[in-house]
Amino acid sequence: MQATLCLAYGFEEHDNAGHLTAKFKGEHFIVGYHYINTVKQWPRLVLGGRRIAIHPRDLARLRRKMLTLRKLDLAPDSAPHVFPEILVIA
Repeated sequence: MQATLCLAYGFEEHDNAGHLTAKFKGEHFIVGYHYINTVKQWPRLVLGGRRIAIHPRDLARLRRKMLTLRKLDLAPDSAPHVFPEILVIA
């Protein structure tokens, strides 16, 4: 598997009981994983010291822009695995 950076358009996290624990409205990027054969022709970039594949369309979206971390709207009792920040285009 290869780490990949992918454009996304909204985010919600729910706990096991179905309660909303985190949300973000708007365009952002997530780090996911794809099979190496799927992404072998995609460009690579270094993010946080790691080489990450990115779809050419998403790379074009980032041209002349900067990724920045933005705080998530977290519920006070959010799950411990929910990251408090999200990557957005600045």
